[in-house]
Amino acid sequence: VIAGATGVLVAGAVALAATTAFAGTSSANVTYKFAGLMGIASSQAATLNVVNVASSSCTAKLQFVDANRVVVASSQVTIASGHAASLVYTPTLVPPNRTEVRPVVVSVGGSCKSLAPTVEVYSTVTGSTVVEEFGNQSRIG
Repeated sequence: VIAGATGVLVAGAVALAATTAFAGTSSANVTYKFAGLMGIASSQAATLNVVNVASSSCTAKLQFVDANRVVVASSQVTIASGHAASLVYTPTLVPPNRTEVRPVVVSVGGSCKSLAPTVEVYSTVTGSTVVEEFGNQSRIG
């Protein structure tokens, strides 16, 4: 259990909600880049989780992009109010190689008004979490 995780998730949701305020009622896609590049080794995976904390459902593209902004994993999902969606990225690397990816959430047509994103990198061997990112805050260990 992560002490204070609820407060951190709320902070992430507020950050994304504040960003959407600038989008107005446009039907254009809105892209959220809430974390930087994260290193992933051949024995690790990353999971992007998004909770829709708004009062209506929305459609989002969950993505991982590499250092050149090439999409390496993607899923389009409809998320009901109060529900979550996830995307797992497991690199296909020869040990001991590693790669860097960044999580991205795209609100399709600007439909997502308030999201709480998290991302974690974990060992595919032991299942232990290596790093978690909550909006703009992280926990290592």
